[in-house]
Amino acid sequence: MFDEPLFSTNAISGVVQSYPHGIAKDVKDWPKNKVLGVPIDDLIGELIKKYELIVPRLIAADKHVSHSGESAIPARNQFDYGRGGMMTPVETITIAIPFEGDPDLFSFAASTRNFNPPHGSVNGNQLSFTIFDRKLTAESVRAQIDRTISDIEMHLGWLRKDADAWNMQLPLLAREIVEQRKKELMDRDNVVASLGIPLAARAKPAGFQAVSLQRKPRPVTVTTPTPKAAFTPEPALNTTQYDEVMKAINRLATIIERSPATFAEMGETQIRDIVLVNLNADFDRHASGETFNAAGKTDILVSENGKNVFIAECKIWGGPKAFMSAIDQLQSYATWRDSKTALLIFSRNTDFTAVLTTIRDAVPTHPNFKKQLSVVSETETRYILRHRDDDSKEMLMAVTVFHIPGPPGK
Repeated sequence: MFDEPLFSTNAISGVVQSYPHGIAKDVKDWPKNKVLGVPIDDLIGELIKKYELIVPRLIAADKHVSHSGESAIPARNQFDYGRGGMMTPVETITIAIPFEGDPDLFSFAASTRNFNPPHGSVNGNQLSFTIFDRKLTAESVRAQIDRTISDIEMHLGWLRKDADAWNMQLPLLAREIVEQRKKELMDRDNVVASLGIPLAARAKPAGFQAVSLQRKPRPVTVTTPTPKAAFTPEPALNTTQYDEVMKAINRLATIIERSPATFAEMGETQIRDIVLVNLNADFDRHASGETFNAAGKTDILVSENGKNVFIAECKIWGGPKAFMSAIDQLQSYATWRDSKTALLIFSRNTDFTAVLTTIRDAVPTHPNFKKQLSVVSETETRYILRHRDDDSKEMLMAVTVFHIPGPPGK
């Protein structure tokens, strides 16, 4: 029946001071393939899941009486001596309150505290405390409930200030530790940190111009998978190069708007060829062979050592179902981490705004959708997708939509 003092077992400051060492140790213990082969945001997310301090929030509206009855407590003075010698009988009511958050934190003291903490007990996601007296009344019980909840909330508020300060620095600290570990492993194997292929835009592009105390860790429900194969560096476009390629592609939107009659009768293959001409005009061809080519019917690709490092699919807008199939087709070409892709959608619909809205609503429903990365412009949005065969790998996909006028009379 007797509750234990809350917020008094350990100091939260000691836990926070121990966490950087704990994070560094976890990262150092990870297999090499995991550190080098798993996207860094996934690694950081795993560390945040484990080390984030989630201070409980009481759901006071759902409080209820979990038990009521009689008991006995040690007599406080000689006037309480009753039946049973040194014990005195009391009436008891136990109040239970569900909560969300980390139950461990009810035992930690914040940097701001007092010397009279509330008492209670924690069982799963429920906090309870017992009210007792020789004679209980509804008024006295309600008053005690309010005082106890207020006291608990005050201590949780103090704890939340300490937790928020730690949680704010956690992502940056985790990233710093993971990046340092990646660098150590790559330096040890004499792997060059930058793996981008040489693909430089001309200074003046030809063609079109335009603009020790350890808290018991919470279980991590999802851990990042370790790649099955040993890590080997893959050729890839760096972000700056990718941005230059996408800028060159998006310049076509302005050209199409200015010359609608030219594009009105073109099919997707012909429009694709215009895109290729624009790309090969803006980027130098190099001896290593990283040129833009058409493969099959609609592909635009850059390859290095037999591997595609940039892939684009050109599609006439045919509705959400055809659009989702185009994403599947694009993913079928992406076979390694950090591949950079683009889906170029040519729409002849008169309600172009509705097409843009439909596309942005559709992408998050794809089974391999991971997150929206950025909205580059009104017609271009970038996403991160999981690889269809390996959750530890991901691909960057830009979706760019072009408004193509329809043939005259249609």
